[in-house]
Amino acid sequence: MKGEQKKQDSLEYLKAYIARHCGRMTPEQISEELQVPLFAVKMHWPNPVR
Repeated sequence: MKGEQKKQDSLEYLKAYIARHCGRMTPEQISEELQVPLFAVKMHWPNPVR
């Protein structure tokens, strides 16, 4: 149970970090900075405006 809450917290942190830094960092830089897999960063990356 506790592990699930920790996972949720880190997901919220990841989303917030991406929201703050997506303008000046690439997904690759963020995944390296936070030590998370690149696909996880790209999954929450805002879609480019079409």
